[in-house]
Amino acid sequence: NNRVNLQMADPEFSAEELARYNELIEKGEETIDSSWEKFYEGVGFKVWRAPKEGSAGLYKYRSIGTIHCPAEQYFAFYRDLDYWKKWDENCEILEILERPNENTQVIYWSVSWPFPLTNRDYVYQRFSKV
Repeated sequence: NNRVNLQMADPEFSAEELARYNELIEKGEETIDSSWEKFYEGVGFKVWRAPKEGSAGLYKYRSIGTIHCPAEQYFAFYRDLDYWKKWDENCEILEILERPNENTQVIYWSVSWPFPLTNRDYVYQRFSKV
């Protein structure tokens, strides 16, 4: 089992930036600044992307959507990695690598995609604020 060496980076967004983005969303504004482009739009869901500085060809993403269930139910679903492994038939490995603080987790997710796609390994940091 190969392990990834992690070095924790500063969060992509500061608490102040996150508050500003939430304010924009509440006002119905769709762009943070001109570097963001709409990448996808579906029923009740939109995704934007912007080039990641210093990483040619890589992007950072921002999404907004509406989920019709109580927030507590969604939060519990999202945080339950054991249940995720049951419903996601493409999930090979899903585990918490680090817990830098009580609100942050570093997740490793190995996905076995069907042909013609190739398998992918993701390491991402998620944080929550209730």
